[in-house]
Amino acid sequence: MKLNFEPIRNRFDLVAPPVKQIAENWQGDTSIEDIWVAEIDPKYMGGLELCEHYDIPQDKGANCVIIEAVRGENKTLAACLIPVNCKRADFNGVARKHLNARRVSLAPLDEVLKQTQMEYGSITVFGLPESWPILIDPSVASLERVIIGAGLQKSKLSLPGKTLLELPNAQVLEGLCKIF
Repeated sequence: MKLNFEPIRNRFDLVAPPVKQIAENWQGDTSIEDIWVAEIDPKYMGGLELCEHYDIPQDKGANCVIIEAVRGENKTLAACLIPVNCKRADFNGVARKHLNARRVSLAPLDEVLKQTQMEYGSITVFGLPESWPILIDPSVASLERVIIGAGLQKSKLSLPGKTLLELPNAQVLEGLCKIF
């Protein structure tokens, strides 16, 4: 089974409100016409399940993991975008050091869902709060096209990997993902 992608402008009903908002006000160098959306069966929203069911190579999809970095009283939520085939993400090493944190952990789900206005299993870097750092594994940013969440369980985005670096606070972080 194949996904039927079309320009995001044609299907705002398939994206979460903050994804729609960033798309409507898109300022990046990538044309908005190159940012696509497709409807999926929500039971295949997970990266591995999506790739298997829709015959997508695992290195063409990415998962967004929200972490909480803590140093003293300061807490920072950050998004880490890693390839679906990532065997081990280095949140406690590379990401922690980059964020100047004493410790990192997965961010509290309730807080993430509330702040992002997105659904569990489809959090995406596209439309996150602008204050959140977005840390992207270089293998994702270098893809011709990458498939990521659309903020709703029923859909996925496809966009050029370089587009990710046009998002506020986005940067490539070497060593974020370890593929063995």
